[in-house]
Amino acid sequence: MATNTGLDRLQDVEGVLGAALFTPEGEVLDSTSGGRINLKAIGILANNTLNNAQKAAVEMGTGRANMVHVEAEAGHILALCLNDGKSPFKTEEGKAHLHLIVALSPSCNLGLIKMTAPSVIRALANELTTA
Repeated sequence: MATNTGLDRLQDVEGVLGAALFTPEGEVLDSTSGGRINLKAIGILANNTLNNAQKAAVEMGTGRANMVHVEAEAGHILALCLNDGKSPFKTEEGKAHLHLIVALSPSCNLGLIKMTAPSVIRALANELTTA
């Protein structure tokens, strides 16, 4: 299991309500929310949304979908995919394939999160492969 170091880095950004690391199949690997939200439920739904967006992007001929942003009245949800394999849908042995879900308040620093999240998911993938 990953340590909270990378997810804690996201928690330091204003407006982050919680973050979770998932397998593409929906297994929670790590999470942090301080109990403020039901991150597991949000994460499972966001993970499914990301999987569906990836399938749609391929069918549209646009290639891989790496990020989905849901903007709603109560805030934002970002779902990111890191997949070092060749197939957007399969996890290849020895290749990182993770999903990062971040729940954000309406007043979050969205730009900073979108810039920070890819390096966080890469760091978490590196932690998992060296653990």
